[in-house]
Amino acid sequence: MEGNPDSVAPAPVALTTPPLLGYARINAGRADGGVYAPGAPMAVDLRVFAKGATALEMSWRLIEYGYDTPVEEGRRSVTFGREPFQDVPLTLAGRPDRDAYRLRLEIRRDGQVVDDGEYVLGLRTDFSRPRLTRQGLIRGREYVKRAAYFRTTFDARASRPRTPASRSSSAISTRPSRSPAT
Repeated sequence: MEGNPDSVAPAPVALTTPPLLGYARINAGRADGGVYAPGAPMAVDLRVFAKGATALEMSWRLIEYGYDTPVEEGRRSVTFGREPFQDVPLTLAGRPDRDAYRLRLEIRRDGQVVDDGEYVLGLRTDFSRPRLTRQGLIRGREYVKRAAYFRTTFDARASRPRTPASRSSSAISTRPSRSPAT
């Protein structure tokens, strides 16, 4: 805890040791957090650990952040010799009209899934240029003025249920009665 003199900072994780759960570390040791410069290729470093296997099958899929629309996908076979891990570089291109993505990774050993995960990555947004890639139709002022949905107003009197006096003999009207002018 911050400010506690009795607390001990956790020791940093050695990136050459396998994770306790799973077979891979994604972008191990990188401080960018998966945010890349605009126009630059997204270079993802996968560190795949053997954990007793001689070969692993890795499949990946790059999808849009907000939807499950695939952008890129691929497969690789990773073989191990005496080394405890293999570094597998992936260079992802993405699409020119999108900035945020999810990378889904699946690792199989002897045909069975032993690790799967999702990594969020993307390009740093350039706020100096307008975003013109919104999905849907951007409505103008004239459309809003014509549409009935936007013209409706809230009437507090209409929100209370009213019982007509003809249906219920015990209905008491809370509105003052208007007497005709004499």
